[in-house]
Amino acid sequence: MKKNLQTKMLSAGLLIIAGWYGVEGRAADYTDLRLHYDKPAGGRTEALPLGNGRLGCLVFGNVEQERIPFNENSLWSGDAKAPAVPERFGELALEFEPDAARGGVTDYRRELSIDEAESRVTFKRNGVTHIRTIFVSQPDQVLIVRWQADRPGAVNGVLRLRGAHGETTRAAGSTVGFTGTLANGMQYEARAQVYAKGGKLEASDGVFHLRGCDEVWVALAAETGYVMKPARPYPDDSPSARIDEVLSEVSRFGFDLVRMRHLAHHQCFFRQVRLDLGSTSLERRSMTTDRRLAEYAKDGADPELEALLFQFGRYLLLSSSHRTGLPEKYIPKQTFGWYPGAALRPGLPALAHGLWHDGNTTGYQADGSLQMSYWAAEPANVDKCHLPLFDLIRSQREPWSRNWEQTANAWLCRHLWQHYEFIGTPRGKQVYLEGMAYPILKAACEFWENRLKTLPDGRLGVEGGTGGDQEIVWDLFNNYAEVCAALKFDVEYGGKIAGMRDKLALSQVGGAGTERDLFGVYPGGRINRVKMPELAKEAATALTALEAKNSGESAITVPWRCALWARLGEGGNAYRQIRGFMAGNLNPNLCSGKPALRVDGNLGMTGAMCELLLQSHAGTLELLPALPAVWPEGSVKGLKAPGGLLVDIEWKAGKVTSYNVTAYDQAAPVSVTSNGETQVVTPVKGDNLIEFQGW
Repeated sequence: MKKNLQTKMLSAGLLIIAGWYGVEGRAADYTDLRLHYDKPAGGRTEALPLGNGRLGCLVFGNVEQERIPFNENSLWSGDAKAPAVPERFGELALEFEPDAARGGVTDYRRELSIDEAESRVTFKRNGVTHIRTIFVSQPDQVLIVRWQADRPGAVNGVLRLRGAHGETTRAAGSTVGFTGTLANGMQYEARAQVYAKGGKLEASDGVFHLRGCDEVWVALAAETGYVMKPARPYPDDSPSARIDEVLSEVSRFGFDLVRMRHLAHHQCFFRQVRLDLGSTSLERRSMTTDRRLAEYAKDGADPELEALLFQFGRYLLLSSSHRTGLPEKYIPKQTFGWYPGAALRPGLPALAHGLWHDGNTTGYQADGSLQMSYWAAEPANVDKCHLPLFDLIRSQREPWSRNWEQTANAWLCRHLWQHYEFIGTPRGKQVYLEGMAYPILKAACEFWENRLKTLPDGRLGVEGGTGGDQEIVWDLFNNYAEVCAALKFDVEYGGKIAGMRDKLALSQVGGAGTERDLFGVYPGGRINRVKMPELAKEAATALTALEAKNSGESAITVPWRCALWARLGEGGNAYRQIRGFMAGNLNPNLCSGKPALRVDGNLGMTGAMCELLLQSHAGTLELLPALPAVWPEGSVKGLKAPGGLLVDIEWKAGKVTSYNVTAYDQAAPVSVTSNGETQVVTPVKGDNLIEFQGW
């Protein structure tokens, strides 16, 4: 009875979500947001990524053996004193029994629906259609794999669970798992619960044999003893208790309920934004994603693939940077009352490789890559994904302040400031500042106050710094001074920092040696083409020279150039970066970093594409400030602007035809620039909107 009631509650919740976004028309059709292929992945850059922010996996889609390598984002070597790197966790595999593996394969399809955050592999063998469904649930914190067949008793195979560090796997009853301890003392464990419909399960030598089953599904939980406190080195209590709790809940819910919870949670965030950049031909849309990408490299002519790239970046950020749990005060009871508890578990931010590294990688690259990974968090309306970055900054503030010699700390503070800007209410801003941002911003200012040198002309400069360093410190000082002035926080020290800001020796952008020297254009906001047209022209000249000197196909360079051109109002040049990125930097699975697998480029490009459609850094909401000519007709819904505003835009022939500005709560009038004209509008209050701030 209780389970039936929960199912009804979930169904009602899903209907509410469907009502928010609509199901009619091409713009509301999310079935196009799929990657699909007609053969298994030949390597990691063809495998399909899934994740819930903490636990992630790759789907290769092999027929004889479906191998699913998985990682958990807190399994790190090293300790608080030595540099650490993320470690591989393990692999789950489903294999056909030798007798069942005979016969040819037809009707093969491998796909990833980024709207559902779910991968499926289907094929036919000996007249039997097999379907494998894989997803990683955020609400229930498990990796789910289901193997179905359309003939009773046709699921016959072997299930294996292997660790990446030589662990011993044990299978008994209906569970299989392994435990381990890294050299730094961190404990970890992975355990899978196996459920069969029909047939039987036989455990032997650490594996399960699936005999004559109609259907099998597996729930895999993986945990570590990581503690987000540098004063307490990584090891914590055994992770077994958390796994017990997770698998107990999953067993109580069953597959259908777990999947419904997964879909409701993911789509509540993912469907906040829709983007229509025009129609692609049916012939091109029917191609497999790898072939479609190859055709795009020849002639472009695929606006729906470009829109898919934008949404794929949002999907990757939701998949690789997501706090566990939701704060109850922001959850409408009728929709999310069934979430287990309201406690928030601190998370870890996305790596350059997301959750999908192979162990051959470095840690957080906090002077570019890490920051780029969060350019889209606020404007692309996935602001909850920003929170793990703040968790890490807060937990590591003391050791990092001793070790950082570059301006990485000041640069990271821009993200704290940006989140503050995008919060929709004065009370929300104050609570966030007091609980998170203000102590860190002040500590960073104090750090740089004591590390600036006085130049002969009396100005201040970063010791041995570049023009980009100067801009980054200016940005930190400016943001801190604005916080103090606006909310009457530490007004005296804020005034001191404002004075130091005004004495910084800012270099001429015309001499920029790298994109970093143009930080004041993007991601900073000191230089804009409206208030500083001459400086903007110099920046455009410098950017042109940078491209001539180094065409650049790196995962970081191209998205940055796209964002810079967009801020400078050059839609054609910005679009050229998108074309180059998609033609030269994307792997068959659409992840960037070709020939390696990275995601920071994807995340950065989604942030850059937001700048083509909406800008707000110059004190007004500027609609379509850098719209490329190749997108003459389209629409976007749900982009976010400072003050917690949501912006919808429709356009034809390159001109805005309608727009809407919505607020979570009653909001003050805002200035909006559209088609070259500026007017003041009052945002509409959105009755069904949810603010996911977490503060």
